[in-house]
Amino acid sequence: MRRTITWSARCGRCSTSPSTKRAAAERQWVRHLRDELRAASSPIGYTAAVRGALAQRALGEVVARVNERVRCGSSFRLSGMRAHGLTARDELAVLRAAATSGDGLCPMVTPDEAASMIARSDELSRTPHLDDALDAFTAAAVRVALVREARRIADARTAGGVGGVPCPGCNASMSAEVRAELSVYLASFSTPGAAYLALHHACLTTDVEEVSQAEAMRVASREVFPGGCDAAPPENLAARARAAERRLFGRDEAVEVPDALLGEALRRAMAAWR
Repeated sequence: MRRTITWSARCGRCSTSPSTKRAAAERQWVRHLRDELRAASSPIGYTAAVRGALAQRALGEVVARVNERVRCGSSFRLSGMRAHGLTARDELAVLRAAATSGDGLCPMVTPDEAASMIARSDELSRTPHLDDALDAFTAAAVRVALVREARRIADARTAGGVGGVPCPGCNASMSAEVRAELSVYLASFSTPGAAYLALHHACLTTDVEEVSQAEAMRVASREVFPGGCDAAPPENLAARARAAERRLFGRDEAVEVPDALLGEALRRAMAAWR
């Protein structure tokens, strides 16, 4: 499996939105995500992450431009970009595409684009200590995933298979499916040291066509992060999520992920990605 972490969310100069309000919100997201990464990384690893963010953003912009030309008839497309840049196989494909594209209005890859992508990939591959930052980010992501799974298991035991997880503070009309999703979201947004990563991931991956997920995120937004995913996240996200858990579900206990379980999950993730 390729490691395909996207670093652009941590680049403070990456916003291209024409909206001043949106750009301000993006800067706040960047600040919080950077703070979590800085706290989890060594100083050297964090510096490598910032450098990697700039290089990968530049690479991603060229890749997006190349892929966009499928709309005008190009048959060339790149996918699964790694944190370390293009693979040797992808670089060869880029060079071949540039050499055979010609001078038409819809080239697969232009020579300048090929040179830029390869240069940025080379920069990423030569960035020292980048793996330190990737490991720290991976550990945080694994912790969030384990918190979500542990919450689901705990809720299933509490519910006992009848009526779903109790939520005294929820609207009486809320379905068991929505309560289950809401419980998991709030637990993940309470994850120490990874609350903003958890919210960022939920904002990117929630299926708006899936009714229970969409409704649970709507309620979570109202209770924890007013304004939704497009607004700046609150300063005290984890504390707000914990307060919402108490207010809605009447629970004070946080989900505990044993260090041994986290370590084993992290070792498996690293083995799969390397």
